[in-house]
Amino acid sequence: MPFKTELARVSRAAFLSLMGCALLYFFYALAWPLLSGAATWGMDLLSRAGALSAVFLAPGALATFGYGAPVYAWCRRRNAAHWWTAALIGVTPGVVTIAVGKFWGIYLAVGGTAVSLLTHGIYTRLWEDRDG
Repeated sequence: MPFKTELARVSRAAFLSLMGCALLYFFYALAWPLLSGAATWGMDLLSRAGALSAVFLAPGALATFGYGAPVYAWCRRRNAAHWWTAALIGVTPGVVTIAVGKFWGIYLAVGGTAVSLLTHGIYTRLWEDRDG
């Protein structure tokens, strides 16, 4: 299969993963203040939850489509795409970012690992069984 096709498939799986993780961040940002009693339901809470999701999506999309998807597609071409390589691909941008700031490094490492592992799972479920 050509690399472009592989990259397109990986990018579709990565998009689904990124959106799924952003939704989890959104629901976490909604639930945490409500369950702890620190906030009440309203537009202010919704706007904060949306802002947290946007803060996750902005660097996440850059790392996912600029770095993660091409590297993962390359690993798939070399038959080296496993759970541990997906985790390594996901955690790398966060580890590099720790030099800039500890909070953002950990934030990107956790989010990147979640997105990359979910991408690997989605790709394996959708396309690996059909091609193999």
